Amino acid sequence: MTFGIRFENPGNTLVFDSGALHYRYFSKPSPTAVGSISGGVHTPYRFRVTLPSSSHVPMPAVRPVNGRVVKVRDVVPAGGGDWDIYVWSVTITGSDDQRDAVQVAPELYVFAPMIASSDQFGVRLFRQDGSVSFDSGFKPLMFRQTIAFSASAGGGSNWDTTPLPNQPDMTGFYQGDSSSVPSVAIPVILGSGGYSEANAELVNASEPADRWEYGWSLTSGGALSRRRLWAGTEKPSYTLDLAQSAGSEVAIQWQLAACTALVVEGSGL
Repeated sequence: MTFGIRFENPGNTLVFDSGALHYRYFSKPSPTAVGSISGGVHTPYRFRVTLPSSSHVPMPAVRPVNGRVVKVRDVVPAGGGDWDIYVWSVTITGSDDQRDAVQVAPELYVFAPMIASSDQFGVRLFRQDGSVSFDSGFKPLMFRQTIAFSASAGGGSNWDTTPLPNQPDMTGFYQGDSSSVPSVAIPVILGSGGYSEANAELVNASEPADRWEYGWSLTSGGALSRRRLWAGTEKPSYTLDLAQSAGSEVAIQWQLAACTALVVEGSGL
């Protein structure tokens, strides 16, 4: 940068640059369409937000909850400054990795690019093109912590040798991997839980690959965890086959992408 303000912390990490695009807290909207699970199909909650400019793009974040998997599924432009944000929020019941599931309304936090506030006093900074970089009349988006999750791969046989009930509203879960406890009172997470590609094969019957989605949850001890839930429009077919084949083995191979959770303090938003 040739002019403006730039702050670094004692570790030489950039904290603020007036020439960059900065985000602010925008709203905590209510869902405009309720999610559901029917026939194995997960319909996410839909949130509609209207930003002050059609050129602005929202940045959504969710609050993780113990016993629930929450994930921002899609962010879709709806014309003008309108955006539809789709969120999965699934609460599980049961005692094993194949559990009944119900949709429960998630807490969604939306951040948007900085604009000029209506405040008469405070600090306002501009970029070279004249657009607002910072305005003290808004709550700026600040990451208080990062929590990294590594890539991993695995597999094996005898994944589940117990016949599964053939219930249409059952979903598959994996306990997932957990990391450190968020260092804030109310953790709000930006960033996807990632995805994985898997190949599963019932003995003597080849099955297609499945794509698994991962969302955020908290363990009973308060650590951030990413947990798997089935993606797609129905349960994996080998689950149905397994329900009809007592004692059958399933061989499964999977690869999980790495990701980093960006933690924001949700109290006061």
